[in-house]
Amino acid sequence: VQAFDYRSANPRTGVEQIFLVTNAASAAALTPGTWYLGVQNADNAPVSYTLRATAVSGTPYTVVTAANGQAQSSVTSPGNAPNTLFKINVPGNQKALLFELRSLTGAGDLIVRKDGFPLATANDGANFRAGTLFETVTVRTNAGRPSLVGDWYFGVLNPGAVNIAYTVMARQPTNGVLLSTTPIQISSAPGSSRVTSGTNFGFNLDVVPGETYQVQYATNLASTTWRVLTNIVASPEGIINFLHSGALTNRNLYYRIQVVP
Repeated sequence: VQAFDYRSANPRTGVEQIFLVTNAASAAALTPGTWYLGVQNADNAPVSYTLRATAVSGTPYTVVTAANGQAQSSVTSPGNAPNTLFKINVPGNQKALLFELRSLTGAGDLIVRKDGFPLATANDGANFRAGTLFETVTVRTNAGRPSLVGDWYFGVLNPGAVNIAYTVMARQPTNGVLLSTTPIQISSAPGSSRVTSGTNFGFNLDVVPGETYQVQYATNLASTTWRVLTNIVASPEGIINFLHSGALTNRNLYYRIQVVP
C-alpha cells in the first residue's frame, strides 16, 4: 500500500486508469522489466472488479499535425491521457502561443507540452477549469523559457465517465498580439455590486491571459473620437477588471475594448 510507482485513487466506483508513457515525443520503448498491478479494497466489504493491462508498441497516440489557427475537432474517452494529440511546429521568431479549447460536450481539461507528450502531471501548461466553459493556455518566452522553437503537443483530458467531443486550436501571434476565436465576454453583469460603487462603473472580462487590453469610451456611440481610459494586462487567469470613476454622472457612456501590442 505504501510502496508503488503509480497509483489511481479516485473515490467511489468510477473507471480508474494509469497511463504510462516514455517521457518523449517518440516511439522510444520503456525499460524492459516486470510490472505488477493490483487493487486495494478501500471499502469495508468485499468488492469485485475487472483489471486489464495493455502494452502498445510505437506512438501510443493518434498525433495530428495542426496548422496555425486551424480548428481541430475530436472525441476523447475517460482517462488520464488524451486519445488524440495535436502538434504544431513553432519557428524561431515567436514569443507567445495561445491554445484554445471550446465546444465541449462534457467536462474536459486542456494540456500542453513542448517536445513531449503532455499528461495531467507532466505538461508545460494546463487549464483545469470546471464544467464545459471554454479554456485557454498561453505560453510565453521568459528568463526560464527563452525560446518556444520546437514541436508543441496539446490535447484534452476527460475526467468524466462518458466520451466527450471538443474543438481545439493553436494560434501564434498576429501583428504582435494573440487573437482568440472566443469573443471577449463580460464575467460580471453590469449593475451588480461588484461593478458599481457610488458614481463609479466598471466590469470584469474574460480575455487571453497576459495580453494587454485598451479600454476606450465615448458619450456617443456614433462618435469617431474614442478616449483611452486605461491599458490593462490580463491576469494569468485571463481576467481584466476596471472601475471608471464618475462614469454614472454621464447620461450616456459607451465602452469598447481592443487588444494592443
